[in-house]
This record gives sequence, C-alpha cells and structure tokens, in this order.
Amino acid sequence: MVFNDSAYRVLGVYERVRFSDVTGSLIRLPSIDFALLARSLGAEGITITRRENSSHYLWMPLILIRPW
Repeated sequence: MVFNDSAYRVLGVYERVRFSDVTGSLIRLPSIDFALLARSLGAEGITITRRENSSHYLWMPLILIRPW
C-alpha cells in the first residue's frame, strides 16, 4: 500500500521547527500514478481518492494474493 499526499511532510515539519517557515515548492512532489506503476510491474493497482471509500479497499490485499 502506498499513501501518497504528494509532499515530504517530515521535511515540512523540520523546516517549520528549524526556520519557522515551510518552503512549499521544496516539500511538494509531482503527481505520480502509483496504481499505474503497480500495474506496469504486474501488481494490482487501485486509486482511492476519497477517505470514505478507503475502508472498502483495505481488505483487498489480503484476498488478492496470487502466485508470482
């Protein structure tokens, strides 16, 4: 499972503590389609965009076990 918030949150926390500010362009990441990346490597890949839909998909890795 990949949880992607498109940012280096830990780096942002460090900047805020050390310098009292956060450089947004430094902690933001480009949009990456991790589901597409997973499928390109032969794994199952889905994208969940709404938190309320996540509980439905959390059990999926347990039943999608297949031989490699």
